[in-house]
Amino acid sequence: MDVATSGSLVRKDTAEKPGVPLQALPTFIAAFVAAVATQWKLSLIAICVGPAIVMTLATCITIDAKQGTRVLGFYLVLAH
Repeated sequence: MDVATSGSLVRKDTAEKPGVPLQALPTFIAAFVAAVATQWKLSLIAICVGPAIVMTLATCITIDAKQGTRVLGFYLVLAH
């Protein structure tokens, strides 16, 4: 496979991606409104759990990025 074919495949795949969050957000909002209207206690739990998951992921990603940078430094030393 040549570079031009690979480039066009990448361009085609990335062109489809920006629309997905734009479609998912209204769906999520509508589902959440329906959930609050029917099961408000469960929705309250979801409101608390969602940010906790996001904060945990952010912390793990930060730690992983720092360790990845450290490992790359070791690889550079070993490469010389």
